Amino acid sequence: MKKPKVSVIVPIYNVEKYLQECIESILNQKLKNIEIILIDDNSPDNCPKICDYYKEKDSRVRVIHKKNEGLGLARNSGINIAMGEYISFVDSDDFISENMLYNLYNIAIKEDADAVYSGIIDLFPNGKIKKNPNSYGNMVLKNNQIDRIMLDMLGSTPKKKKDQSFPISSCVAIYRKEIIDKNRLSFFSEREYISEDLIFNIYFLRNSKIVCTSSKCDYYYRKNYNSLTKRYNSNRFEKNIILYKKELELIHELGFKDADNRIQRTLLGNTRVCFKQIVTVSDLSFKNKIKEIKKICNNDVIQEVLDKYPYHQNPTKQKIISILIKHKMIYLIYLFCRIGGFYR
Repeated sequence: MKKPKVSVIVPIYNVEKYLQECIESILNQKLKNIEIILIDDNSPDNCPKICDYYKEKDSRVRVIHKKNEGLGLARNSGINIAMGEYISFVDSDDFISENMLYNLYNIAIKEDADAVYSGIIDLFPNGKIKKNPNSYGNMVLKNNQIDRIMLDMLGSTPKKKKDQSFPISSCVAIYRKEIIDKNRLSFFSEREYISEDLIFNIYFLRNSKIVCTSSKCDYYYRKNYNSLTKRYNSNRFEKNIILYKKELELIHELGFKDADNRIQRTLLGNTRVCFKQIVTVSDLSFKNKIKEIKKICNNDVIQEVLDKYPYHQNPTKQKIISILIKHKMIYLIYLFCRIGGFYR
């Protein structure tokens, strides 16, 4: 078998409803010289059998059955055996257009790029779709220009509408395998850092010389309302604080002198998500919901961030929630969330 042009790594856990569509979308790629590495993370459903079926069906499919360690470490298992020039990642409840790898690989070869990023298509449970092209369009960034992407992944400047100006998902890109191997890059566990994709991307981009972006949207992200990101988790806020502290280390390590506001904005955005989950998703009593909101508002890191961050420059709804947090107006935060008065 010739060296694959792209190795596609698919971590798999408890997604039998979506797995066949995901795998078929990869097998049907216009770019044929690929390998597909299916990582069964000790899935308790029929996913292991589905993986083995496709291994027998197509010689390009390789399967790893391993103990459950989570998404990040499952991806690392795939990286360790991947043989392709480039690596891509597809989450097992998502799928990709038949042209995705062909488009990204051809750009990579034409520009000798270390990574190429595309846009995303959100797929809602009711069948509706929404295209989210990256904000850069078709661009080639070299050397210090790559800092722009890293900064926009960390967070937006205060006046922009969205908290982040560039997607942090590792699933919308292909990455040169040589860069990963040479710098011994890997994913942290999401059980350690809530945004393992962001950290991987930052370390990869720091070691890149040429990075391209594509205006095409070829990755279908399933907005699965039962996913972990949509459910209430009492530890989520603490994990966001841990991520924020890691990001502080990163920007100082990279020498970004004016990036504090960007990661502060991301933390505030993640905090709003926590409030929304507490109020609208959790099965806590009203009393305990108020207690959770109060605990977040009293957090020293959040209050320190609000002392420094120019939230008055944010869009109106984001500014309002920051003011309410700053002044610890617990019941108004609850009401604001209840009526849907803010967005991510």
